[in-house]
Parts: sequence; C-alpha cells; structure tokens
Amino acid sequence: MKLVKGLFLTLILSAVCAASGVSAIIWSQGYSDISIPAFQGTWSNGEWIWKQSETGYQYLETIESADPIFFNPRVVQARTRHVVTPLSSTSWKDAPRETTINWGNANSAFGVYELDIKNKSFTLNSTRYWGIWYW
Repeated sequence: MKLVKGLFLTLILSAVCAASGVSAIIWSQGYSDISIPAFQGTWSNGEWIWKQSETGYQYLETIESADPIFFNPRVVQARTRHVVTPLSSTSWKDAPRETTINWGNANSAFGVYELDIKNKSFTLNSTRYWGIWYW
C-alpha cells in the first residue's frame, strides 16, 4: 500500500511540475565536424535558439578544432549575437580545444540568439570543429 501511495504522489507531483512549466532539461546544440571557412571567415549556425530565462550564462564547450589535412590543433574564437538587436553581440572569445568558455552577463537575458565561430588567426584552409553550445 505504501508503494501505491508513493507512486500516486509521484504521479501527482510530476503532473503539477509539467503543468507549471518546470523543466529539468539542459538546452544545448551539438556541432560535429563543421567547416569554418579559411581566411578568418565566420561560420554562423544558421539556427536561432530561444533562451527562455534570464538566469544562467551561455557556454561553448570546444571538444576539438583542427586543420583538416594534418589535424594540427587550432584556436577558434566564438561569440553570440542577439538576433532581434544584432548590435548587442558579445565580444569574440578564444575557444581552444578541450575548454569551456562563457560570456558572463553579456548574453544572459532571454531572447533569440545565434552562434558565430571563426579562426583566431589567418589560415589558408578551413578548420574542422566539434563542440557543444549550452544556453
């Protein structure tokens, strides 16, 4: 009987949380083997994300960024742009491989954002990139 009461209570609590909009999901977008253009060209994800709360920072976890021919590591730079007010983009921050960066309060407000990534230095060929953007 205790088990049935516990299950029933869990069901009611789950229904209340679902109805009130409580979400335990970490919002993220993964990028696997994207090609960042040569000559310090900028890659944009082309998908707008909707950040629904004003709490929390946006993070970019760089797993790998490398030369596509010899696989030498490369440092890329990243920023986020608020799509509705494009003048409010964050500054470019270095995103070396195996690191996680954030932009602090610069992009913590709710709204629609887009991610831009570029090579830090001038390159003659493209850069392969793997990473995850959390918001």
